[in-house]
Amino acid sequence: MLKIKPVSEKDANREVAEIYKSIKNSLDLYTVPLIFQYFAIFPEYLFHIWHQFQQNINDHSFNLYCLDISNSAVTAIKEIYKPSAPTALFLEEMEENAQIIELRKFAVNSIKVNSRLYLLSVAIRESLKGKYLGLKQIGQKIENQEEEILKDLSNEFYSSHFENKKETTDDSNISGRQKELDTIKKGGLTKSYTEEFFKLITMEMERLAKKEDYLTRRVELERFTLYKLPLLTNPIDSSLTTVFQKNFGNPYFPELIYLISDLFPTQTPYKLLTSVVMKETLKPHGVATPPTDGSR
Repeated sequence: MLKIKPVSEKDANREVAEIYKSIKNSLDLYTVPLIFQYFAIFPEYLFHIWHQFQQNINDHSFNLYCLDISNSAVTAIKEIYKPSAPTALFLEEMEENAQIIELRKFAVNSIKVNSRLYLLSVAIRESLKGKYLGLKQIGQKIENQEEEILKDLSNEFYSSHFENKKETTDDSNISGRQKELDTIKKGGLTKSYTEEFFKLITMEMERLAKKEDYLTRRVELERFTLYKLPLLTNPIDSSLTTVFQKNFGNPYFPELIYLISDLFPTQTPYKLLTSVVMKETLKPHGVATPPTDGSR
């Protein structure tokens, strides 16, 4: 059980706020992923890791590896997942409108983001331990994560579609994105609908995680991701020595070790697979869904 709480954007100091801004811009997000909010308790480590992660994000080969990982996740879910009757009924009652379209776009972008975070989390963990131990840690780590994972995903969606993002009250200066969001709202995108959708996705993941096939695919995905680590142009340095040096004297040092060796590398693949389940659930009949790399 963590004794620390994440540093929200409103509580971040100036230096951390700048990193948060960079994270959101680089990942095309409206909110900072929860793991970085935890890292903000350890600011030197946050700066260290984000600098390395940003180098990788700007590297073409890294993004290709992440695309491979996301495609592998999509293939795995397609092999074992079919929406349950309640979810299918819920979707049948909804017309193809702004609600479905925006949720579908969100799912595609979430796959892209979470494949990057997954590869980063595995790279951090393996650098910390100095050897590949990942496959031994999966079995008992995949349960009881649904509530926090779905809360993180839904918060990102709500932030991008329901929070007021206008910098001014002058209608003539409303950004194009704000106009787009206002149009979506007028088209019927409501919290009640999306809350019900996320509840159904939670149920689908709970059901899926109980299947033996799910654990098999999860192990295969971990192995596939581990194979990518030696190929990184910019390897992640998060050795125990480095982590200790960056956090010397911090009383919560053991919490950071737990975050990077356990929580982060077990939650990121779950978020990735959850995003894929969202995408597959929203797939239009007879129409190909957008590619996982987010290209249009």
